[in-house]
Amino acid sequence: MPAGGGAPNDYGSSHQGGSFGPDGTLIFNTSHGAGLVRVRGNGTTPEVLTTVNRAAGEAGHHWPHVLPDGRYALYTAELDGESYSEARIMLLSLETGQSQLLIDGGSDARYIPTGHIVYWHSGAIWSVPFDLSSRRLGVAAVVVLPDVMLAEANGHAHFAVAADGTVAYLSGADPNGERGVMLVDRTGTARPVTTERKAYREVRVSPEGTRLGMNVIAANDSLWTLDLDRGAPTRITFEAENSAAVWSPDGTGFAFTRNFGGEPPQLHLVPSDGSGTPRLIRPSDRPEFADSWSRTGNLLAFTREESATGPDIWVMPMEANAKALPWLATRFDESAAHFSPDGRWIAYVSNQSGRFEVYVRSYPGGAHNRQVSFEGGTDPRWRGDGRELFYRHQDSVLVSDVTTAGGVLRFSPARVLFKGQYLIFSWDVLPNGQGFVFIKDFARPRTAVTLIQNWFAELKK
Repeated sequence: MPAGGGAPNDYGSSHQGGSFGPDGTLIFNTSHGAGLVRVRGNGTTPEVLTTVNRAAGEAGHHWPHVLPDGRYALYTAELDGESYSEARIMLLSLETGQSQLLIDGGSDARYIPTGHIVYWHSGAIWSVPFDLSSRRLGVAAVVVLPDVMLAEANGHAHFAVAADGTVAYLSGADPNGERGVMLVDRTGTARPVTTERKAYREVRVSPEGTRLGMNVIAANDSLWTLDLDRGAPTRITFEAENSAAVWSPDGTGFAFTRNFGGEPPQLHLVPSDGSGTPRLIRPSDRPEFADSWSRTGNLLAFTREESATGPDIWVMPMEANAKALPWLATRFDESAAHFSPDGRWIAYVSNQSGRFEVYVRSYPGGAHNRQVSFEGGTDPRWRGDGRELFYRHQDSVLVSDVTTAGGVLRFSPARVLFKGQYLIFSWDVLPNGQGFVFIKDFARPRTAVTLIQNWFAELKK
């Protein structure tokens, strides 16, 4: 929006940075894994500036920084399957659209008035002289700020440089990497499944209840499995962005969401032992996220994000050339669909009441519908025999007893089993209903920012 006031212009969401040139040109990244776009002056329509080179192993163009002359810009080229220490810092001509490699190994580069480029690499900020007129680097880079935090998921370095030479930064590791997997009983007593801390997310229990499937957030979000008895993790995917994995009924595979930047997240399959490569289930022009794979009928329920109606619930038979169809698509948001063990009901979440609540609807026809939560609820899970339905609300885990009368399910008033501070939208229930798996954030709050004045004077020495 104009600094002097006025209506804002919406150019879309951006997760990997933006930069203004001296003439008011705005360059930014539209989504994780996409290329860069440009809006000139008072324009409102972004134009494509760079295209990610998949054939060369690129996974996205992030963190643009326009140089003072307005003719060139720096940006980070993420490499598929690599950390941001292995990313490339590129020099882009805004006149020709051509890019060239400037620094091999680093992320989030900025030019500062001392005539240096500063960037993150291997836990520190490095500096290298850079001549604006010739666009050439000087002598070898050196560390100028040790121990600077990086957001591992998107390559953003937590430091900022002011025009007067003051620098501010955060130290330490990415807090997302300080998460643990916990096994919790019905009283709320918790024990760690593994002592290894990672950026865990979206945990799911295997059908037999002995293994976990989960995501680990990094430059490339990956799928992992973890044995509950041994706490031994195994990585399943190594490229692209992977999330929302659900086990097949026999435990031999996952249906999950995968996307290479710039394309909609799409449904894929991969063996759960890591022995095969992911394959596309079906192409889609809209983001789709796996929710539940039924024990009977071989059906996959997933959430599809429609531009007109928002999240809707679709169902697809998991067989060759099967067609996916919308099952619940209204003007409200519906998601988190979970088949009952007998495949005759789907528990899901909707905001039709004005806030998100848990509902259960008969499948496939949907003639019978029951609201289970009445004070807010998310993430429903069935017990393995279908006799209990669990869900979460804020820091509480609630349960409702399930009975059948005349072929219709009935639910007792929900009661709180226990409370605990765990990651939202990341939990599951053991088949016997006696244990729960959560992800706990062990990161300590960051309470200090390091501030250095006259930092430019140090760089000039």
